[in-house]
Amino acid sequence: MGQASRTVVAPARLAFVTSTPLTVSEGSGTYVGIRELARYLEERQVRITTYAPTFRFPSFTLKRLLFNVSIAKRLRVEQHDWVVGFDLDGFHYGRRPVAPYIASIKGVIADELKNEHGFVRLMLGVQAAFERLAVRRARVVVATSRYSRERIVEAYGIPSAKVVLVPELIDLQGWDLEHAAIPVREADPPAVLTVAHMYPRKNLPVLLRAYARLRA
Repeated sequence: MGQASRTVVAPARLAFVTSTPLTVSEGSGTYVGIRELARYLEERQVRITTYAPTFRFPSFTLKRLLFNVSIAKRLRVEQHDWVVGFDLDGFHYGRRPVAPYIASIKGVIADELKNEHGFVRLMLGVQAAFERLAVRRARVVVATSRYSRERIVEAYGIPSAKVVLVPELIDLQGWDLEHAAIPVREADPPAVLTVAHMYPRKNLPVLLRAYARLRA
């Protein structure tokens, strides 16, 4: 008998599509979440190609829309197993996808705009309209919490079965290594620092309950 044939499985190829600035100072937690997800997958031999704007534009909202219109053709031509768009990104590609399209929602724009006013609220309303297209065109929608899943279903009118929960990653080992040399000093009285917009999806009551348990 001849040698048994072996099936060689090539690494998965994912496209990450984001118009969120690729720095912590500008892209905030959204960028960090994307960066950590890419690192986690690459460590497991998944090939990640990130597509982001390479041009400047005075309006962030219009920049996002122009980027999405311009990148769609390239995404259809290049070889990917999955195309992952973050927030509204990928909505135009999703109109006629080649590889399956996933909409990964970091913050539900239709929910965020409720906390804003004036021109900012108007521009977020425009972005929310395209995020609605993104989730409706996607094969799968990813939410980071039950709260976000409920808001996506409520605001964009898609079935909850289409939305899967994938909490944000945290590299505990990396965190411990980075802070191992920092001396631990207990605050008196005990204090917890949190830096965040006070959006409901941040679920700050969880932090308050955890703080109360630590003091008990």
